[in-house]
Amino acid sequence: MKTHSMVLGAAVALSLLAGLPAGCSSPGSAGGSAAANSPLRGWVLELKVTNPASNLYIRYKLVEPGVLTYWAGSDQTPRWSGQISSQELVDVADLLDANPDPQRTPTITNPGPDGREYDFTAKSATQVFATKFHSGPTPFLVQLNQMLQNAVLQRFQDEFIYVPPKEGD
Repeated sequence: MKTHSMVLGAAVALSLLAGLPAGCSSPGSAGGSAAANSPLRGWVLELKVTNPASNLYIRYKLVEPGVLTYWAGSDQTPRWSGQISSQELVDVADLLDANPDPQRTPTITNPGPDGREYDFTAKSATQVFATKFHSGPTPFLVQLNQMLQNAVLQRFQDEFIYVPPKEGD
């Protein structure tokens, strides 16, 4: 009788599970979420570039749906924050996807010739915990810094294009 009850209980549990919708996923997970379908593909990241000897302090933060925030100096107020282009997001996501575990690449304990040090934090839609590490310049970090720097510089150029006054103004 006990075996019959156990089989019946298992059958009821399986039938209840069968009634659940397939492909359930929590918000922010890769399983069909909006983040997985965005150009950034669910990545969020923060990159700090510092060189105390030359008073260089830069911080970038990139989050869904593609908003990049830029800080410079010791000021805690962002210098710029806004949406970057879909192509820029795809390029960053491609770089992150090509280096899904960048902390396993050899880090450089000493700053590069320019004295720069990097603090990197990133989390994909499928990660439970973020990847964090500190390093001198590596090809991955230098390329990521350049991509984010170019995105910010492009926005500054777009926002601060000088328009000469019209005749008679």
